Amino acid sequence: MDNLTLDITTKILRATFLNNMEVFKNILPEIYHYFLDYKPENTLLTIDENNNVNLVDNGQLVYDGDPKELSKQQLDSYAIDPKCFSYGMSFGDAPNFEHERVLKQIVERRKKETTLLSNLQIEVPFNEPQLDFFAMLGCGLGYQIEELFNRKEIKVFYLYEESSDVFFAAMHCIDFKPLIDRCKALGGSFTISVGGDEFKFVNQIHSLLKTNGFYLVSRMFVYRHYLSDENFNAFKLIHELMHRYSAGWGFFEDEIISLIHTVENADNSFPILIDNQTNNKLEDFPVLIVGNGPSLDNDIELLKIKQDQFFIVSSGTALKSLLKQGITPNLHMEMERTAGLDDHYHLFSQKELSILKTIPIIALNTVYTELLNRFSQAYTMLKINDAGTDLMNFLDQNSKFQVVKFCNPTVSNTALMAMLHLGFKNINLLGVDLGFVDDEHHHSKSSMYYDDEWEGQESQHERFKGSSKKTEGNFRDEVFTTNIFDSSKGVMEFAIVDFPDATIYNCSDGAKISGSTPLPFNEIIIEEHNFDVNKEFARLLSSEFKQSSKNKTYVHNFLEKEFFPKFKLVIEEFKAFLDRPVTSRKELSDVFSLQNDYVYFLSAQRETMLYFRFLKGTMIYYQSCIMSNCANYTDMEMRMSFIHDSLLAMKDHIDFLYAELLSGYNKPAKN
Repeated sequence: MDNLTLDITTKILRATFLNNMEVFKNILPEIYHYFLDYKPENTLLTIDENNNVNLVDNGQLVYDGDPKELSKQQLDSYAIDPKCFSYGMSFGDAPNFEHERVLKQIVERRKKETTLLSNLQIEVPFNEPQLDFFAMLGCGLGYQIEELFNRKEIKVFYLYEESSDVFFAAMHCIDFKPLIDRCKALGGSFTISVGGDEFKFVNQIHSLLKTNGFYLVSRMFVYRHYLSDENFNAFKLIHELMHRYSAGWGFFEDEIISLIHTVENADNSFPILIDNQTNNKLEDFPVLIVGNGPSLDNDIELLKIKQDQFFIVSSGTALKSLLKQGITPNLHMEMERTAGLDDHYHLFSQKELSILKTIPIIALNTVYTELLNRFSQAYTMLKINDAGTDLMNFLDQNSKFQVVKFCNPTVSNTALMAMLHLGFKNINLLGVDLGFVDDEHHHSKSSMYYDDEWEGQESQHERFKGSSKKTEGNFRDEVFTTNIFDSSKGVMEFAIVDFPDATIYNCSDGAKISGSTPLPFNEIIIEEHNFDVNKEFARLLSSEFKQSSKNKTYVHNFLEKEFFPKFKLVIEEFKAFLDRPVTSRKELSDVFSLQNDYVYFLSAQRETMLYFRFLKGTMIYYQSCIMSNCANYTDMEMRMSFIHDSLLAMKDHIDFLYAELLSGYNKPAKN
């Protein structure tokens, strides 16, 4: 390259960098300030012997050829077999909720109709003119980003570049502003993350889904531009955790149950956990949270001997296992909201049921009132992201109730959060396996899962058979797990980070829980004590829980005279989005984005939060289901017919739900 050409190229690179810095100064100030006086260390821009702008890393050229041409070729290869995460739903033979029944009907129609298409019309997801969510690991010089945008409309684009040096180089090579503007014009976003690790990558994806609509999980593309340890770890982690983005949204019928049970529990004068500076005289006393995992069987005999040395908290179905072995816990925990949970107690003997009257229970506000009445005294905790919680906090603002995070998806999560909020600092997990070594032995054999009198035994065994998901073990290299158990583990890890003063020992031969210390049960060191543990705990409960000041009559008057009439107007606006003309999958995405923005706008104010809570989950499930399934149609006429009918089904279902709320809020929950 002659000196003149080199000078021109250098000036163009510099001008491109300055243009990007001006753009980032206004919209991405963190990146602007980071690179204002930046000096690369290991990876540098260079002009190679073929006069191409290239990267040199530790003395070696990164691109073996023309970087622009290589980026095009790489994108060609990706388009043939793109890494694309999709959303799928499975259903039982007899759905319990109308929510499931309608979604199942939508999915079964798609399955039936798409089998009519010829093998030559198998879906290639990259063929869509608009890709709604595209995540790229590694930008290199950025030429593949430009090429991607030349070929496709991208609604939400997320770039993760772990190397500051590499992104600094890319800022000299491509102009980011037109790419950012194109995403914004589509109602989406262009997000850049520089530095950090794989956890930053997956957390940012969750944030983008929350902002732009979780229906984007229906087709989420992930593209690796180059291989590195960091990119490999991020790619692996998103593959492992993708299921966490596509579940746990809640739905309207679920929130109706929560509303009913929360109001009923408050009316039964069950005290609620308050936000308080806890003074726990038992804070160093060893708590033993007992789950119903298979490894409980390994330690149950030793627990019989040492039971008086612990404050024992039974979690869910572990209660039956403990009572069967002659062990009476100091406290029981429950979290499931459906009334069917009480059916499990029909398997208890009369002697066991009488023992329950000596045990207090702490449960989430959503738990069935009649179940709570089986115990000596019931206490409740307000679950985060819940309609009953939002109602109580809106109507009884002076009580300062604690809203509890990280308390689901399993009852072990609830138990851990209860003990942490009550100020216990020495917490041991036993039988909290969140996994299993053998899918034939997925729970303690003392539990109802192996009780021939339980009608649900066979279906539960089928749930765990043939699990192929693995995770790192607590006392062994790996164990099998399920999506629910894996989510529970992840949530538990967040909880441990939130309470750094507590020490968590994991005595379970199951999944490793980051932040906890693996410790065999027989190695727990016990100190002598000379106080009445149950008496001290009763004092703690009386100071940390208080009753609501609002009775059922007050709550029902509010619902009937204020909430329901206003909610009707909100629902009509929500449905109006579904009346907009839709002639393509792109326009469907636009409608869903607008609807998502409207619903999340409701969450911004205390006065409208309850509307958001009822609509959010059902909206996400329907949007994700419709968007994911319509992509399977390669015949555009069939696709549009499916979309049209599915949107009508969604509207009809919303009308059904509002009627169900009006007729059922003051009656026992159906499920």
